[in-house]
Amino acid sequence: MLFGAFFGGRIADYLGQKRVLMLSVAIFGVFFALTAIAPSIEILYAARFLTGLGLGAAMLTMISVVGDEATERNRGKLNSLMYCGLPVGAIFVAGLAIYFKDISWQTLFLIGGLTPLVLLPFMAMILKDKPRAVKVQTTEQQIAVPNMAEVLFKQEQYKRTVPLWFGFFFTLMINYILISWLPNLLMEQGLSKQEAFSIMLIFQVGAVIGTLGLGYLLDRLKLWQEWVL
Repeated sequence: MLFGAFFGGRIADYLGQKRVLMLSVAIFGVFFALTAIAPSIEILYAARFLTGLGLGAAMLTMISVVGDEATERNRGKLNSLMYCGLPVGAIFVAGLAIYFKDISWQTLFLIGGLTPLVLLPFMAMILKDKPRAVKVQTTEQQIAVPNMAEVLFKQEQYKRTVPLWFGFFFTLMINYILISWLPNLLMEQGLSKQEAFSIMLIFQVGAVIGTLGLGYLLDRLKLWQEWVL
């Protein structure tokens, strides 16, 4: 995911957001499904790495797509809808584990991999690349383009950049730990599989409500109120 997120945005600047997003979805869909049928540990490692590569690129490109389509009045709502994809997917998986007691992890991986592949034709119809205006930049214009490092760290800006990085890092770390390990941890404490995934489902329902609610509020609050919230 790290490499996919790092390079995905840069590649999208050249190939277009639609192409990169669809390619990323295809990559993580194929290799997510391949995880279920990997014949060796080496292929399993490769499948997981390539799944993360596609997922990281898709997430970053999707953020860019939403940012281009959003306005100041609906930016919070659109971003919250996008981020709801993760907990909604977790709710779906938890529901399968609850209602199909004997379902195997291989079946879950196959479902998780084939679903995005089925969605690709719909993405091709819905998504549109914005035309990129071809401009010949003069030397003065090129010099005027700010360096990203300067934007993030110049003067006192680092006092905002560094805390935001740490905040996002630990928030995502806790989120992925809970998504990945919460059912196993609960079952190790003596809960049944259905009980563990029921708690997981409730947890993710709360995440959806919180995400949508916060997105609604962000479009209506002032900047200082957003910081307090």
